[in-house]
Amino acid sequence: MTDHGADLLIRAAAVHTLVSGQDPQRALAVRGDRIAALSSDPKGLDAWVTARTRVLDLPRATVLPAFDDTHTHLIFAGHSAHDVPVHRARTIGEFLDLIRHRAATTPEGRWIRTTTNWQELNLAERRMPTAAAELDQATDRHPVLVKRGGPQRRRQHLRTASGGASPRTHRSRPAA
Repeated sequence: MTDHGADLLIRAAAVHTLVSGQDPQRALAVRGDRIAALSSDPKGLDAWVTARTRVLDLPRATVLPAFDDTHTHLIFAGHSAHDVPVHRARTIGEFLDLIRHRAATTPEGRWIRTTTNWQELNLAERRMPTAAAELDQATDRHPVLVKRGGPQRRRQHLRTASGGASPRTHRSRPAA
């Protein structure tokens, strides 16, 4: 028996820990906001149960660690999985390098799109990259869609490649 018992005990079909080489566990004890104990036996933590312990017997459930959906719309996350991850950039130069790198492996004339999970305030320059002066330095052979999302708003900035490509004239369109 533990000194204070568990606040919560979960018995499940599988409790995944993501510890390399460790098989899924079957019981999990929580004290406060921390996982206090795990057991491969679904009844292995019964000594942690006190009068105040909430016990969840979920024989068909799976418990996954650290899955925190911070308001990611999964369909949008899926659509943008292959977009340029400009949220990694800390300067406009790094932002342009990411686009330049993608342009080097993208067939000429195909759209290049950025992810939306970034803010210009995270760039040292604290502004959006400019179309003609900066985005053209990264590629002049691809239309580029620089997407920017945020609470209660979504702005899109489009830079078209030289040669007159535009959302209306270009055959391949960016996916929604």
